[in-house]
Amino acid sequence: MYAITSLYGWSLSGASLLASNLIRHGIPLLLRLVVLKITTTSFSLSPPSTPRKAKMAPIGSLWTDPVHPVGKVIRAVAAFADLELEIPAYEHYVDNKKPAFLSKFPHGQIPAFEGANSLRVFEGISIARYGQSSFSTFNIPELNAIAALVAGLAPDSGLLGTSPQEAALIDQWIHLADSEVYILTKWIRGLCLGIIPYSRPTHTLFTERQNRALNTLEQHLATRTFFVGERITLADIYIAGAIQKATDSTFDAALRAAHPNLVRHLKTLLNQPKLKDIFGETAYVMKAIQFTPPAKEKAPVPPPAPKVEKKLKE
Repeated sequence: MYAITSLYGWSLSGASLLASNLIRHGIPLLLRLVVLKITTTSFSLSPPSTPRKAKMAPIGSLWTDPVHPVGKVIRAVAAFADLELEIPAYEHYVDNKKPAFLSKFPHGQIPAFEGANSLRVFEGISIARYGQSSFSTFNIPELNAIAALVAGLAPDSGLLGTSPQEAALIDQWIHLADSEVYILTKWIRGLCLGIIPYSRPTHTLFTERQNRALNTLEQHLATRTFFVGERITLADIYIAGAIQKATDSTFDAALRAAHPNLVRHLKTLLNQPKLKDIFGETAYVMKAIQFTPPAKEKAPVPPPAPKVEKKLKE
């Protein structure tokens, strides 16, 4: 019997013999090679792990207390920019009067910041922009020197803007919120609590100025989510801190109802995952703080006149 030749020149009987030999000898040999490879190669069936991000060294130390509104802003800026801050133990009116503190920060105020390079900044008239790469000047209110310094250490975060034009707008909104919302909240509280001698015309003036600023902020947010550009900047964080401080005293229920965009902006910032724990719970008053005159002391009742004993006639 002759073998039938295929189109490729193989005889069918030869092909059958080759296949038989492969099954008998080739496949067992292949399996042995695979086992040998497995035993000599280290591997894992789990997906490759994502390399951990190296923890950055702290950029410096911040002395503040947990409820200080500007301290919250600075901590929020650091958290948003993924920067590490050391927060030393601090007791207000105690630690800031100690020689060790005053030797670093002679004015004795908080927040107070000491950078890893020994740069020291405290609340005062300091104007700072630190670590920003491309545009040269950025003037900030006195309460924001540390916040801008921290933001400048993370230029890629966009907190200080991405152009000189955005930097100017961020500066503009911070100045407005600082001088016309945050500071006036402090002064109105001081008047109503008797820390500052009360004056009704002064109280009225401060309230009108603050309401005007709130209206300006509200109007700007009517067509946008954030104050500058399409992402969170230092202006948003600072304004949220100023408004949160006002909600427990001057920004009452009636004003909140009249400023829905500002309330929406506040809640957007307070609910950011990186900022939520820093800002904490927000207290909302129903009625704005008012001055309550101290009760007038009653005039002391004069003691009764001593009785005059009449002499008996003899």
